[in-house]
Order: sequence, then C-alpha cells, then structure tokens
Amino acid sequence: MIFRSTLTLAAVALLAGCGLSDAPAQTKFYTDCADHSEIAKGVDWSKAETISISYEDRMFSEGLIELTSGRPYILQINNNENFPHWFRAVDFFRDSYISKVTYNGQEQPGKCLEALQLSASSSSEVHLVPVAVNDYEYQDSPFIVIGMGEALWNSDTGFNFVR
Repeated sequence: MIFRSTLTLAAVALLAGCGLSDAPAQTKFYTDCADHSEIAKGVDWSKAETISISYEDRMFSEGLIELTSGRPYILQINNNENFPHWFRAVDFFRDSYISKVTYNGQEQPGKCLEALQLSASSSSEVHLVPVAVNDYEYQDSPFIVIGMGEALWNSDTGFNFVR
C-alpha cells in the first residue's frame, strides 16, 4: 500500500512538472502547427477588439468568450493574485493566427502557442485572429495532460465560442 501511494505521488509530481516552465509562453514545436499567416494578411490591428480576463479568487473573470472567425483580437490576461496561474488553450491557439505575445510588456516568441504561464502580479497579451469556427475550452492548469487540471489542481475552466 505504501509503495502504491509513493508511486502515485511520484507520477503526479512528474506530470505536474510537464506543465511548469520558467518561460511565460509555452510553445509547441510539433508539425501540426499550421501557418495561418495568409488569413491574417491585411489585418488592421488598430481595429482589434480587446478582451480582458483576470484571475479573481482562483477563477477566470470571464468564463464565456464569443469571437468571430477572421476578426483580430487582443486577449489581455491579468494575474493580480499572489500565486501563478495558467491560460491553457491548446486547440484555440492552434486554430488561430498568433501575431504577437507579450509578457509584462516584453514580446515573447511563440507562434505555436500552447499556454500562458503568469507568475504572481503579471500580465500577458496575445494578438490573434481565430481561423476556425468551433467551440474551445481553456483552463487555469499547469498540466499538459487533459483532465489533470480538474482532478489535481482544482482548475477553473472557460469557453471560447468562435463563430
């Protein structure tokens, strides 16, 4: 019994580390990272709609976000709390053209964005154009493995509806 408990804790610790990084923007280097730059040609970023999300009591301030495919958006994410938070939206980011990612005002590399990791009292912006019409989930979770956030982190979940 003790061996099984120790093994379970070791596995949880290992999986937890999969989602943690010193970098504020975690990127994917897979071959499935599509180049959506053709769709974003001629985008007027001065007309981009800004969507602000903050963390309040370990919850997203916005749980439902509606977007229109082909329109530019600036997703502002603010962590005003005293502990780290994540904005993990793998499928949504994969199906969007990412123009720019900033963390505390500094531009970050990350065309194939997977998640944003925000330390205490920090902020990030993602300049993007959604490409696909779909419904997406986003989570406050350090875990890459789907479902681990709800099971182990008590993570909040929100939804992006792209029409």
